Amino acid sequence: MESANGTLTRALSCPMLILLAAVFGFSYSYIDNINPLPGVIMGFFGLGGDILGTVITAISVVLSLGAITKVLILFSIFILVGAFIIGFFMSGYMNLLKTAVLDGKVDNKAFLKGIKVSFGRSIKSAFLLIFTSVFIFLVVIVAALPALSTMWSAFNGKSEALPLAIFLSLITAFAIFFVLLFYNVYVVFWYPAISLGYIKFISISKRIIDNSFFEVAGKVFMYTVEFLLITVVSILIRSFFNSAFQNLAIFVGLIILEGALFTLWFLRLTSYTTSVFAFLARKYKNL
Repeated sequence: MESANGTLTRALSCPMLILLAAVFGFSYSYIDNINPLPGVIMGFFGLGGDILGTVITAISVVLSLGAITKVLILFSIFILVGAFIIGFFMSGYMNLLKTAVLDGKVDNKAFLKGIKVSFGRSIKSAFLLIFTSVFIFLVVIVAALPALSTMWSAFNGKSEALPLAIFLSLITAFAIFFVLLFYNVYVVFWYPAISLGYIKFISISKRIIDNSFFEVAGKVFMYTVEFLLITVVSILIRSFFNSAFQNLAIFVGLIILEGALFTLWFLRLTSYTTSVFAFLARKYKNL
């Protein structure tokens, strides 16, 4: 889109914006590198673990009366703390970004101004994003179980199951990807809408996407693919070395490499969405 031209250049002219994007990029990289789930899944394939049986056992334990109470309490604390941190960060970051990208100004005070003006709406947005993301993650795990179970069987002696495993894996991967893409398209304008002062940021974002879905979906598709590629390559590198947690050099190197890539990705994504939202909000202001 024409309205997005040069936005990254303007964003890069603000050192504090780069620093804040790096906070996101390296924080996410660290969390991603200590996340045990990919290693557990890869370990099952390598060691012949029963994925389906283990998941069913885990669900049974979680659904027991005592465990589900603790899980709900921890989940509530996780959402509230996460929403507060993300809301605080994004309210300041997005206002600073808006000032640099749309106004062409470098004003570090815009960070504090953003917190003062839009902290409440940013917390609400963060709460909804975390809650819906966790829900979608659980749905994805359940949806992927048949494919994972069949693939496990194919990797552990049942070669006749390989064609079915490949077919199920491809179908599941495509379905999950397009669900994530559709979700991302409809939430990608929430924070730009907040930074531009919209109170009903969800409804204005939905209205704009409803009228420009394919116009926006192509770019969101590209950013989603980039995000997944960085994540998958990082997982494969960790799996290849197998001892990344014991090898400090590999662990630190992965965090630095992945953190730098996610920093640039985050800057590009937020710069693009802010400029395009401003453009489309003017275009569809009479709707």
